[in-house]
Amino acid sequence: MKAYQNGNHAVLARPMTNIEYHMKQDQCDLEDLEGIEVEGGYFIIFDESNFAWFQKEIFERDCKELTV
Repeated sequence: MKAYQNGNHAVLARPMTNIEYHMKQDQCDLEDLEGIEVEGGYFIIFDESNFAWFQKEIFERDCKELTV
């Protein structure tokens, strides 16, 4: 995962579709997500217990990659 700056917060993120996120977090089967349109986005970890999925356009608008 790469590090990004989101406002005043540093986050870790990696590309992930909304379907992949739901399958991972909700532990559901692909059949349970039938009819949901696949969207590109990012899985984001704020800290050990806070994480989220952002649409690609929102993530790329609000987050900047941190470079060393």
